[in-house]
Amino acid sequence: MSPTQVYRNLRPDTGRLCYNAGVNGAVLAGLLSAASLPGSSHAGVFSSATLKGFDVYRSSVVTESYLRQRYAGMIQEYAALRNDGRASMFRRAQTMKAKIEGELKAYGGLAFAEIHYGDYWTSTGRVAYVTFDLVDRADAAGRMPFKAAPMGSPLDPENLLAAWKEYSDLGMSLKLSAQLGLERPSCPAFYCTYGSATPELEAFEKKFVLHVPGVKKLLLEVLDGDAVPARRSAAMYLLSYLPGGAEVVGIALKTLEDPDAGVRGAALQVLSDIAVYRKDVPIDIAKISPALDYPTTSDRSKALGVLIGLADNPGNEGALRKNPPRRVLDLLKLKQPVCHDSAYTFLVMLTKETHDRMDFASWEKWLANPPPLPKKK
Repeated sequence: MSPTQVYRNLRPDTGRLCYNAGVNGAVLAGLLSAASLPGSSHAGVFSSATLKGFDVYRSSVVTESYLRQRYAGMIQEYAALRNDGRASMFRRAQTMKAKIEGELKAYGGLAFAEIHYGDYWTSTGRVAYVTFDLVDRADAAGRMPFKAAPMGSPLDPENLLAAWKEYSDLGMSLKLSAQLGLERPSCPAFYCTYGSATPELEAFEKKFVLHVPGVKKLLLEVLDGDAVPARRSAAMYLLSYLPGGAEVVGIALKTLEDPDAGVRGAALQVLSDIAVYRKDVPIDIAKISPALDYPTTSDRSKALGVLIGLADNPGNEGALRKNPPRRVLDLLKLKQPVCHDSAYTFLVMLTKETHDRMDFASWEKWLANPPPLPKKK
């Protein structure tokens, strides 16, 4: 059973439409969030979400009880504004979010503070979850091992960055209008978003295949030095059209040092596609596990997506059992589905155990002392 199939089958009781951010997550995340984006033509057709969960990840400086006491009412209002669907209400929500984050950043002991909002469909309706993503100053070196923000402005080689944006915009438009399916298409890259399902998409893909290898050095300059995160992300996706899987993996792993979560997310999406669909291309698990403790929900959920793909590869079972990522238990304890459900998926696939998702003690016991692999007959 594939990771995607396991993931879909885990929650038949709730009917939750919850995406794994590593397995085609960019597509599904866009579809899930489109209803509440300002200006979306779909905004009026969805009911508002009920705020179901409130998480704090993770701080010794600011306690969960303080956050609940100080911000519970504001978070309820923020969620209501996000659910409204009107652009003016979305702007008010963003202003409130910035106010809360600003207060937390001024607290003194925090190096990072951000609010993550996610909403999902269940069998009974739409629900929302909020996570306070926090990093203590004392933990910043370990949890935020990122390079300084680049300040350059390299040229767009062969206009590929502009072409990638056109390709992405067209693909998303086709997805939202149901002209493309949700399943991963086939394509010549190590990361596949929209494939070549239409003549227009196919023309873009042919352009990428033809030109990316010849301007690799220039795209790497963009990835390493462009001041605009969206251009760095586009360069990462374009570099997945290089012919060598090991080279693409190496570039993506290095990109996990980028200071922008969106660029790191692009790298993790590429790595997830490789882990799931190109099991012949090795990925160093030890270089993925630290991202489970990176500052944003996006980082952690996408890192889980990569690990789910790796856990589905029998060749990785020994390495995962030898040094299982213990931080996954913290993610299992969260209410935010994109982390909680993904962590549970990973644990089921890794351990082959059937403990309840809330039986934290049993999962912790296994992670602390994984049984040896059965001897081959």
